[in-house]
Amino acid sequence: VAAGWAVNDKAAVKFAREFYRQMLDGENFGRAVLEARKLVRREHPETNTWGAYQCYGNPDYRFKLEGGANRDESGHRPRTRTEFIESCHNLMNDELPPADGVKAVEGLLATVPQSWRDGELLCTFGDAFRRFGDFESAIRLYRTAVLHAGAQAPIQAVQKLANHLDRHAKQLMKDAAVAKDETKRDELRQKAEAQTKEAIARLEWLMQLSETPERWSLLGGAYRRIALVRDRGKNLEQSRECYGNAHRLALKLTGEIDPYPANNWMSVRFLFGEAPAGLEADLEATMKAAEEQARSKTDFWAQIGYPDSLLGGAMIRGVLKQEKDAIMKAYGALLRDARNQSFIESVRGGVSDMRDLSTDPDARQVLTEIEQAIAKMTSP
Repeated sequence: VAAGWAVNDKAAVKFAREFYRQMLDGENFGRAVLEARKLVRREHPETNTWGAYQCYGNPDYRFKLEGGANRDESGHRPRTRTEFIESCHNLMNDELPPADGVKAVEGLLATVPQSWRDGELLCTFGDAFRRFGDFESAIRLYRTAVLHAGAQAPIQAVQKLANHLDRHAKQLMKDAAVAKDETKRDELRQKAEAQTKEAIARLEWLMQLSETPERWSLLGGAYRRIALVRDRGKNLEQSRECYGNAHRLALKLTGEIDPYPANNWMSVRFLFGEAPAGLEADLEATMKAAEEQARSKTDFWAQIGYPDSLLGGAMIRGVLKQEKDAIMKAYGALLRDARNQSFIESVRGGVSDMRDLSTDPDARQVLTEIEQAIAKMTSP
């Protein structure tokens, strides 16, 4: 906060006191500045000091006061469509527990006028639900965004919808496995299979627009999950081809190995029955690329390649038990400060897929232990 010109002393004192009173009362930065300006303009109309202060920063920033509660944000509803989108982005950046995050997103969405609920806004709120782990709500909003008559949803919304249809199908299969009622079990399995098929159809539609490594990887993951319930060999072969296409396209576009599709490509080749000796050269190159990428980049999807390569390498080389502690340590370093539930579920889902597709009882046991350790280290 800085004055752009000379100010009146009395008006300046009034501005400072009101600004800090608002902030210490739990108000956000933007509102505190506005209230201070309004007060000074009202009580000192003879000077332009009310407009002198130039304020830089996040308007939604507020003090987090120990021993006291901040002012309830529900009393300050966003006033425009753009403000709703910005408020939603701010929520995604908050380090809230998943349940609190979902509740906050629901509360904000409930105040959005129907006329502003276009494809872009709905996709943003879908991202927020995904961030806090509510995949059913995310799917619902992505689907509504894609179908919105205004056609303002980004193409990325279709890709996100496909991704989460498939990932939620995995959860439905888990629910089916523990369902006691046979009718309920069949219903969950049918819904899971229908969601995965829809995900594949949407991804194949996107491929007609443009092939990307990410879309090929998502298709590979979808076929890998179908292999869990039917036609294991046929669907693993499809998964292998998709991940291979993702790996080769990434290499062509960047000149470098992308560890994410490369790791999955090798793991699926191994599960499909390829001999470990034939995978060794690709495995060595991918593990080296993953290690280099983890050192040079900081984003989650760059960092995940390293622990994934340790896991896949140990599985292919038959040393999972011996390397278990090193693998769990690598995942622990990645997930130590993770708050995005979508990222966490992606890691757990990858490990559990490998376990469920493995035909080696010893490997399945170690992979179960690794998944349990990941669940423990990421529990709220």
